[in-house]
Amino acid sequence: MLQAERNATERLNRLAGLIEALVPEWDLAPAVNALQALRGVALISAVTFMAEIGDVRRFETPVKRNRAIGTACLTLVRSSRTRV
Repeated sequence: MLQAERNATERLNRLAGLIEALVPEWDLAPAVNALQALRGVALISAVTFMAEIGDVRRFETPVKRNRAIGTACLTLVRSSRTRV
């Protein structure tokens, strides 16, 4: 089990290194760097977000962007009718 953990850690570190090397060449690199300026957002999180969303300018409004990533606020409206 310990060897499997070592192998997984080595693989993770190797992949993180490859991602780190490729980001500067990516057209979304400025957005990745901007996301990393936020507290708690590391390289892998920023790259994953940008890979999933792509160019955020394609969304007309922040609400549409939030719907796409699943963080839109929902407004629940209750009916004025009451059950008897």
